[in-house]
Amino acid sequence: MAKKLIVTVIILSILIISGCAKTEISQKKEPLLEILEENKINTYLQKILKDISTTINYSWKLTKSDEGATLSTPSELPRIAVKSLELKTFGSFTPLVEGEKIFLADSGGKVYAINDYTGEVIWGVEVYDDRTNLGPKWKALGLFRFVTAYGLGNHLYVGTSSTPSGEKSGFLIAFDKNTGKIIWKTPLEAEDKTTSDLSVSSNLLVVNEKILLGSSSPDGYVFCFNNNGKLLWKDKIGGIVRGLAYGDGIVYAVSEPKTEIHAFDVETGKKIWVYKHENMLSTPIFKNGKLILIDSSGNLLILSSEGKLLLKKFLGLGGDVNSNSYLACGDYIYTPRTLGERPLNLYVIDFNGNIIGEFKLEENENAGAPVISRKMVLLPVVGKDYSKIYFLWNGIHKIDEYKFKCEETYMPKLCVAYGKIYTIFNYDRANRILIKFEDKEKPEILKVEEIKQNGNIEIKVLAKDNQSGINRVLVFYKKDSDWDYKEMELARKYFIEPIGGYGFNEEEYNVKIPDVEYLIIVIDNIGNFTIYQK
Repeated sequence: MAKKLIVTVIILSILIISGCAKTEISQKKEPLLEILEENKINTYLQKILKDISTTINYSWKLTKSDEGATLSTPSELPRIAVKSLELKTFGSFTPLVEGEKIFLADSGGKVYAINDYTGEVIWGVEVYDDRTNLGPKWKALGLFRFVTAYGLGNHLYVGTSSTPSGEKSGFLIAFDKNTGKIIWKTPLEAEDKTTSDLSVSSNLLVVNEKILLGSSSPDGYVFCFNNNGKLLWKDKIGGIVRGLAYGDGIVYAVSEPKTEIHAFDVETGKKIWVYKHENMLSTPIFKNGKLILIDSSGNLLILSSEGKLLLKKFLGLGGDVNSNSYLACGDYIYTPRTLGERPLNLYVIDFNGNIIGEFKLEENENAGAPVISRKMVLLPVVGKDYSKIYFLWNGIHKIDEYKFKCEETYMPKLCVAYGKIYTIFNYDRANRILIKFEDKEKPEILKVEEIKQNGNIEIKVLAKDNQSGINRVLVFYKKDSDWDYKEMELARKYFIEPIGGYGFNEEEYNVKIPDVEYLIIVIDNIGNFTIYQK
C-alpha cells in the first residue's frame, strides 16, 4: 500500500499582512518538502495564497470601521469562536487594528498599543494624569483631559474632552503609531476665542488625509483638520455633535438634541443642505449613495445623498445613549429591534426597506450594533448575567456563540481585521478583557479515492474545514518533467452557498487528470492549508 503523507502548513499572519504569503517549511528535507521549495508547485501555490490573502488583508482603523461608518469589512472571518489571545485590558473603546498592532483606549485617559500576537504593551500614554505607575513603556502627559475618540491614519489621532472644570478646551492629538510620541497637538477653538470648553463628542473620521470630528454643546461644531493639525474649516450646527459619516465628497453630521442632518463639502466646508426631521436622529451610515439611520421613535430612515427622504419605516429600532445607531450596512442593512414584544430580533433589510430575514434572540436578551463581513454577522448582546457574541451566517442562521459571564452587563465592543475577531468584554464597570478569535487550524482531508481508466485517474477528495470553510481544493500533477495543476470541482451542485460556506461541512471534490504522480492541497478561506501526497 502506498504510504500517505500529510503535511500541514499554516500561513503566518504577519506575512499575509505584508501581502506576501510564505510557506513555513521544516528544516528536515523530506521529498515532498523539497518539491514545494524547488519547483513550480511552490510558485503556483504562493500566487494562489497571495490571492486568498487579499480576502482578509483588511485593517480596522476607525471605531465604526470606515469613513461611511458602516461597521462592515470585506474580510473573510472564522465561523466559530476559537480563542487565540486573552488578556486584561484598560480599553473601553472599540479596538483599532493595523498591521501587527492593536490600539486601545479608555475614557479615563489611557491610549496604548499592544502586539497582536503576544499581547505585550508596545507603548502607552496617560493623557489625563501627570504620572504613571504602569511601567517603563508608559509615559504621562498630564493634560487633565479624558479620551473621547480615536482613529488611525498616517498617525493615531486622539480627541479629548475639555478640562474637568470646563475652563480649557479639548485637543486633537496626533501620536506616532510606532512609539506613542506626540507629533502635534491642536486645541478646539470656538468662533470668537482661542480657547473654549469644547470637547470632542463624536466619532472621529480620517478622510483623504483630513481628520474630522464634532464637538459638544452649546456651540456644536464640526471641525476639519489637515494631516499636520492645521484647521481647514469648521461650522457650528449646535447641540452635541454625536455622529459623522462620509461618502462621495460629503460629510454628514447629526447632533443631540437637534433633529437635523447637515451635509458639508469635505474640501471647502461649504454647507450643501440641511434635512429637518420631526424626531432626534442617530449617527448616519453612508452606503450605496444613501444615508441610513434611525430616529428616536424607532423608525428606519433612508435618505438620498441630496437630502431627500426615500423611506421612513417603523421597526422599533434604537441605539445607545450617545445616539449611535444599532445599524450595520453591507449588501443589506442589519439592525436589531429594541422596542416591542420579546424575544427581540435582528432584521436583515434590503435598501428598499423590505425585510428579507430575521434572527430571534433569547427571551431576556438585548442586542447592540452588529459587525458584518462577507457572509458573517457578529451580533453583540447582553442577557441577565452575561454578554454574548452570536456568529450568524447572513444574519439569519446561528453557527456559533460565545458567552461571557459577568457581574455587570455591558455591551461587548468588537471589530474584525485580517480575518480575526477582536472583542472587549466587561467583568464589571472597571475590569475588562480583550479576546481575539482566530482560525489557526488546517483543513481536514478525510478520504481520497482513485478510479483509474484509459490512462487517466478520477480523484475524489472528501474534505472539510469547520472553522472557516474551504476556499479551494487543488491537484498538482506531473506533466512531462514539470508540474501543472487543476482546481477540483464540487461534486454537489448548489443554488445558493450552504450555511457556513463551501466545505464548512464535509464536501466531496472531484477531478480527472492523467495517470501520473500527483498531490492535493486543500486551502481554507483564511489561508491555512493541508497537503496530501500518495
